[in-house]
Amino acid sequence: MLKLFEKNKLVFSLILILVYVVSFSLADAFSEQQGIPKLFTVIVGALLSTAVMLFVLKNHLSAYVGLAKIRGSGRNYLYFIPLILLSVVNVVSLMIIGESLKIDLQTLLAAVSMIFVGVLEEIIFRGFLFRSLCEQKISTAFVISSLTFGMGHIINLLSGAPLFDTLMQIIYASAVGFCFTALFYCCDSIIPCIVSHIVVNASGVFIDSYSRTELIVITIVQTGIGLLYGLWLLRTHKNTASEVMKNV
Repeated sequence: MLKLFEKNKLVFSLILILVYVVSFSLADAFSEQQGIPKLFTVIVGALLSTAVMLFVLKNHLSAYVGLAKIRGSGRNYLYFIPLILLSVVNVVSLMIIGESLKIDLQTLLAAVSMIFVGVLEEIIFRGFLFRSLCEQKISTAFVISSLTFGMGHIINLLSGAPLFDTLMQIIYASAVGFCFTALFYCCDSIIPCIVSHIVVNASGVFIDSYSRTELIVITIVQTGIGLLYGLWLLRTHKNTASEVMKNV
């Protein structure tokens, strides 16, 4: 795997995405067949996360994928405030529509699986894919990595997710993906992205369902915050970002 990574980082990233998507899809399907949704997804997520982390650590790629200290002074942490707002959208929704809150074994397993999803998707899409694309053209890297991240959610249709819900998810996931990529680009760390990704996804599974209107509102809010926050980061931290990329 290391030889493939060194030879062609983009191909390595795409293979990693394929392995992630296929393994999680099969695990979801098998869990459903066994009557315990998400059980094997959690197991596969734990195994794949461990394998990826061992690969990163063994080959000293922590800094490359962004598993590093946030770049900049303590004052720069203030630009995480919009990220906090983005993260708590589902939490606020839980407080507003508390009657739809659901807690059972399936939900808890789904929440745990989201921990591994957050770790894997950030390392794969930001740490590997975006970094590899930046070797060609940074603007293209932003577009491809963000849209790929968003379009990856189309796989939810195979799990029985409604088409409208999936389309909304693709829209706001692309915007959030752009936001996370901009944050990684500016501060050279995916750790804030991982934490926010886990909070957004894990909190969402505790909601039984959104009405179409609620889903549209949430999509607008998350898309708006994601795009505006990402653009603001790129504009206000462009010098820092340029310096970061010189060290890749």
